[in-house]
Amino acid sequence: MTEVFISRVIDLLDKCKTAEAIQVLKEDHLMTENSLCGIMSAIVPNLTSSVLQHHKAMFDCCLNVLTFLTENCEPTIAIIEFPRYLKQASDHVNFCTILGAMQTCLMLVRNKSKTIDWYFDAIKMYLEDLPLPDEADDPEAANDRIVNTYKAIIVFLEPLVQEAIDINSKQEKESLLGTRLLSFFIFLCGKPFCCLNKYISEEITYKEIADNIVTQTLYLTGDILYFLDIVSKRQRESTHVKTLRKYLKTNIESSFCSTILDWSQNISNMAYANFYFYIITQENYWINVPQIYNSYYILETCAYFFKILLSEDYSISTGLIFMESVIKRISFRSLDSEVLSLEIYTELFQSIAKVMIYSNSDEQRKKAVRIFQNYIEIFNMQARYIIILYLYENIEHSGLLSFITGIFKSSIIECLDSTPRNPQFLGKNMELLLKKICNLSHGSSSDVVEISDEIITALNLLRFLFIRDKNNETGIWNMIDILKTNYLNPLREGIDLCRAHWRVKKKDLEQQKKDLAKNQDYSKLMKAHMEVTLTVGGEQLPVMPLHEKISVCYQVINGLDVMESILIRVNECIDMNEKLVEKSDECIT
Repeated sequence: MTEVFISRVIDLLDKCKTAEAIQVLKEDHLMTENSLCGIMSAIVPNLTSSVLQHHKAMFDCCLNVLTFLTENCEPTIAIIEFPRYLKQASDHVNFCTILGAMQTCLMLVRNKSKTIDWYFDAIKMYLEDLPLPDEADDPEAANDRIVNTYKAIIVFLEPLVQEAIDINSKQEKESLLGTRLLSFFIFLCGKPFCCLNKYISEEITYKEIADNIVTQTLYLTGDILYFLDIVSKRQRESTHVKTLRKYLKTNIESSFCSTILDWSQNISNMAYANFYFYIITQENYWINVPQIYNSYYILETCAYFFKILLSEDYSISTGLIFMESVIKRISFRSLDSEVLSLEIYTELFQSIAKVMIYSNSDEQRKKAVRIFQNYIEIFNMQARYIIILYLYENIEHSGLLSFITGIFKSSIIECLDSTPRNPQFLGKNMELLLKKICNLSHGSSSDVVEISDEIITALNLLRFLFIRDKNNETGIWNMIDILKTNYLNPLREGIDLCRAHWRVKKKDLEQQKKDLAKNQDYSKLMKAHMEVTLTVGGEQLPVMPLHEKISVCYQVINGLDVMESILIRVNECIDMNEKLVEKSDECIT
């Protein structure tokens, strides 16, 4: 009987007889509800952009019948059917049409908190399947689809938010519906939305969506920072939190807190990071935050967000802005070494360093350098010493090590100029760091060209110390023998070996250039250019003409000459001091 009824309705739909189909459904209400699954399976596939474009009468007919079903069938029956169609929606029109029908149906349900999870799960699955512009054949179309999908979702959620606000106004604690919505809005800040900033052509569109999301969440709670520590707890994997989560799984309806913690497991770390980026960096949102939160608590919890955002190419810019904004709120030299028991504080230096070195954006690299400097300035001298020691032990990039040596030098100067004298970067502490700086991992066989940045900075540091510290306040003069044996003498040999190697390389290339000048065959000439490779600092240079390779050789040799010149000045300082000591000894005797 049910199959006959469904076939009758489908026949009318195929003929686009809207009024007749609705009349059949009206005549037997019970049969309509029993046949809902079969009727929906015939309607939904016709609610697509293709059908709308090529067979509008069919589309309108199915849409009108769907509207009738959502308004007249028992909501608790109809509501079960929508999620499976939504998560498998074939295109944007299909998704929006089902979502609109879902909204109509859902608003008729009295206790939405028990059923809304199904809808949210369906929307999540649909969003997660949307291709990012980089993954699509038509990036602009993919971008527009994501934007329009988010706009449709926000429209779908607005009446639900209003209902949650009404419920919250009548009771002391937040409603279950409100907390579900709050969590879902935060979820929306994850992928694919957090990736859009990289692709979207109109930034205002992105900001409008973000503004809608954040504004709705502010309506739902008086303490938007309640979730701020969830990611830090996840990262630290506190035993207390594990136990609490285990308990809450069996008592999920017991309290507001349990709802939040359980729901938080469905939200990615990136979503939390992106969400709190908007809240904390935008003044118009920040004024709605309870002004009771300590700046150091915000820094500690947000540090995990910075690391997450800086780890993905599409969110580096967001991470830099976020980190810079939070650091500005921290007093200069106010963090002591105790905070470094949390590894996130030192790990952040690694994250920023990667942007400084590897980012394809010159603007991002420069901004990362500035943030690196500002970040280290919020730590006191004791904590800074530990950080610099950590960096020397964990970073290998020569340019960055040179940069850190510059910070080390500034710290020594600050200690020397301090009253009373701060010994943190003097004496044995300075000696430990200098041994790490003035170090050739392979002795005289080290490729001094590859690590030229750090060598030149280290030599300049030594020369500065020898000139500035005549009275051995730093303890630098106690290290002369160690420095000569382990660094200065092997470096002298290393420079000579490297220079000899590059002179031979230059001579070979010049001879090849002369030989090729006699060859009139252009193809052979180009082949020769291709076959001659040049490796500088462990990296093979791209294919280039011979004269450019010869030019590189001259540049390398000139660089070695500069390095040698500074080394000579350092040795002169040592020799001069030794002569003064000898004269002093002679005078005494």
